[in-house]
Amino acid sequence: MQYAATTGFETVTVARGAAKADFAKQLGAHRHIDTADTPVAGALQSLGGAKVVLATAANSEGITATVDGLRPCGELVVIGLAPPACGWRSPPTDIARTD
Repeated sequence: MQYAATTGFETVTVARGAAKADFAKQLGAHRHIDTADTPVAGALQSLGGAKVVLATAANSEGITATVDGLRPCGELVVIGLAPPACGWRSPPTDIARTD
């Protein structure tokens, strides 16, 4: 996130709990989405849709919640997900949007 903010991207963090918002903003986030009370996909779409989601959580539900927040031709980059534990029935490479 720090790299993206430094290079001029509008950065949005997604995490559970408002306490993480201040820390995220210290690191350069422009906005924070608290998943405890905000649907992630809708929040991202209200900002115009994410061009890239860099998913660092090992939680498949958290990652899946961001997919509909991508803009058309947006990219989901998953780092550190262990396939047997991810809970998806198909590999992440099979996820595609048609609109």
